[in-house]
Amino acid sequence: MNRIERICTVYQSSFLFSEMAVTDQKYLFK
Repeated sequence: MNRIERICTVYQSSFLFSEMAVTDQKYLFK
């Protein structure tokens, strides 16, 4: 895996994680 692919993978996983966190907050603070 080259460097750019690794950066994209990290970016995607952090984006998914932040999206999950936002969803959790919506349910928690509803």
